[in-house]
Amino acid sequence: MGTFAPSARAVTELGCARGLGVTTKREHADALTRREQEVAGLANDGLTNPEIAGRLFVSQKTVETHMSSILRKLGVSSRREIRRFDRS
Repeated sequence: MGTFAPSARAVTELGCARGLGVTTKREHADALTRREQEVAGLANDGLTNPEIAGRLFVSQKTVETHMSSILRKLGVSSRREIRRFDRS
């Protein structure tokens, strides 16, 4: 399974739109744990929280916790916005 990292262009555009300084692809990739990268990648593939939980053999609550952390770290407010980022 590939790791999840936002594209450089998406990170720059998102940061500029929010009035933030430019961040790099590496900074966002480093911000997510390996498990968060897995969850984000599966969410980006369109899987629901229950499907992600089943695939990773964890509870739905664990997936929800990871999703909250991912959204906070990426500075987005919905899982739909994660799709702006792609895997590298």
